[in-house]
Amino acid sequence: MHGATGIARGIDKRSDYLVAIVIIDSALHYGMARSMQMFEEEKRKEVRIFRDADKALDWLAFDVEERKVLDGFVNANNVRSDS
Repeated sequence: MHGATGIARGIDKRSDYLVAIVIIDSALHYGMARSMQMFEEEKRKEVRIFRDADKALDWLAFDVEERKVLDGFVNANNVRSDS
């Protein structure tokens, strides 16, 4: 959760990009993400919560090439926790 705090601070500084939050199995984390989503919607930022990382990446990517870039980032940084 410490990393999530830093991410939230960074999100607050910009309003021109999408934010996807992936929650795998924690009701507590889902509730916290939902609270953040509601707060950010007031600022007209696009925040969505997903339980599936692939669906989040599909939503973030604007085309096939962008999806490949996102997959590369996820794989290189061992971000995916659902595998």
